[in-house]
Amino acid sequence: MNSPDPKHYLLAVTRLHRKRPVVTTRAVYNVQGVKLLDQGVGVDERLYERLTQHRLLQPVDECLASEPAVTGRVLREAAQEALQRWDFFARMLAAAKTREVVLHALESTPLPAPVAFSLTLARESYPALFDHSVLAAITAGYLVWTPVASRHDVAVAVAAGLLHDLGMLYADPVLWQPEHLLNSEQRRQLYVHPVTGALLAERHHEYPKDVVRAILEHHELLDGSGYPRALRAEAIGPLGRVLAVAEVTTAMFKCESDPPELRLSLALRMNRDRYDATLLSDIVRLLEPGVREALARVPCRGDALPRLRELADVLGQWREVAACTGLPDEQARTAVARTQEQVDRVLRSMAGAGVSAEQLAWLSRESIDDAVAAELTLVGREAAWQARAVVRFLRRQWRPSRGVPLTPAIDAWQARLSEACEQWLAGGEPARSVGG
Repeated sequence: MNSPDPKHYLLAVTRLHRKRPVVTTRAVYNVQGVKLLDQGVGVDERLYERLTQHRLLQPVDECLASEPAVTGRVLREAAQEALQRWDFFARMLAAAKTREVVLHALESTPLPAPVAFSLTLARESYPALFDHSVLAAITAGYLVWTPVASRHDVAVAVAAGLLHDLGMLYADPVLWQPEHLLNSEQRRQLYVHPVTGALLAERHHEYPKDVVRAILEHHELLDGSGYPRALRAEAIGPLGRVLAVAEVTTAMFKCESDPPELRLSLALRMNRDRYDATLLSDIVRLLEPGVREALARVPCRGDALPRLRELADVLGQWREVAACTGLPDEQARTAVARTQEQVDRVLRSMAGAGVSAEQLAWLSRESIDDAVAAELTLVGREAAWQARAVVRFLRRQWRPSRGVPLTPAIDAWQARLSEACEQWLAGGEPARSVGG
């Protein structure tokens, strides 16, 4: 793996200096051996250009420190605060033994100085990322803790959950702004952040290979629609499957105004074939209390029915578009075939939630009460997230950078689908995942 580009990481570091001192723990050299900074120098925004104009000899996180740094005690306190804030996670660790095992594993996670600095940077500059990491650690530990599991198993899972998204510190921060439409470079950063995170963990012998592999696989999905390697089923390691469930679970818990348990329940119903069924059953059981109450508080869209029909119609047009299109080469034909699988998966997902094209045709505005409107609103949002992922999947598979653009018919179809998705997702809808 190549070293990640540190420009976004360095920008966050230099801005952190506004809040607290950041100093070099060793002299900083470029790859030609030229000293850029002495040991003990404060790093602020005035040094950003100097540092980003050079390839550094050492990884940047190995050269910096800021006190007080994140420690095991800080992590435990953050977890305890999360348990007080979110009833769902409190239920997760309701059993005293489970709570003690998971929190002890979190507090005992090895924190080499570069990792402690990165977690400190996340906590101070990107608190949503830090909170997400702590919740993912809790969730991974809970999912692994079974009657036959050892404390070591839990410790490995907790470490993987805690570190899984540190690669996002090297990505453009706009990835965390849900209303921002990503350009191709930003999408590339999103798809590569698991690779970056695995590279960061791999440098430290304190973390076993299972942790590194799980970080690399935390966005892989059983149906092959994940990234960065589009792995399928058994090709994904056991801990990678755990992190995938921890990722989708914790992504819903960001702000008090949303009904996260209801959103998560719906997301899991519509994505059963993407995640390990045994792990999902553990999460679904925890979701049952309060879901019906949350449904009553969902703000409903008055146009949910026509918008859902439009989304289903555009998805249903793919097979005809693909069949009537002259494809330039074998790679394009493979991209179309794999996209067909993803379109079919979304349509099956919608049908499983009661909103297939046929089911939608039976509904009328007069037959929709508040409960149905709330359900349609949530289903529509989730379906739009999935459909937008299909567009991105198609682009990744086709790889326009080869110099072979999408055919006019396919390009027009993906534009229609993108527009239908944005009708649902525009206007500040919270992001599904801190890591994408």
